[in-house]
Amino acid sequence: MKAILVTGANTAIGQELIDRLLKDARVTHVLAVSGEAELDGEHSSPRLSYLQADLTRARQVHDLLFGPARDLNIEVVVHLGQ
Repeated sequence: MKAILVTGANTAIGQELIDRLLKDARVTHVLAVSGEAELDGEHSSPRLSYLQADLTRARQVHDLLFGPARDLNIEVVVHLGQ
């Protein structure tokens, strides 16, 4: 079982990856991160969380990694952000 953080969640490849991860029963949770206010697409799952963050800001990255990512026991990071 894996919990996965996906940056660039609102990119086309990010959207596709999130869809596939949510279909995989081995994935316990997906934490989607983007600079946008809301997650695009039609993702509805109790295993999905969305967080708006500017990854060019060190404090926001720190808060992400030592807050929600730690709380969800994230084991894998897929960086698709620009």
